Amino acid sequence: MPYNGYNESRKNPTLKYMKNKMKIINLRIPKDKYEREIEPYIEKSGMPTGTFIKTAIKEKLSVIILILQILLTTSKMKCIS
Repeated sequence: MPYNGYNESRKNPTLKYMKNKMKIINLRIPKDKYEREIEPYIEKSGMPTGTFIKTAIKEKLSVIILILQILLTTSKMKCIS
């Protein structure tokens, strides 16, 4: 069945899904800092703001995980030698 857009009969199931499966994160950034330091990168990326922020978080977490893996590997190697 093709998607025919949002309608009243889908309101309650949609709200239930949003409540149970999604998390809203509020982010407060000074307007001048956003316009000067963040918005230009979002515009250059061509992504919607939410997608840009989610991608940035994923990339940051990937770097942290990689660093932790390197540290664990290095500490295990020290224990072996």
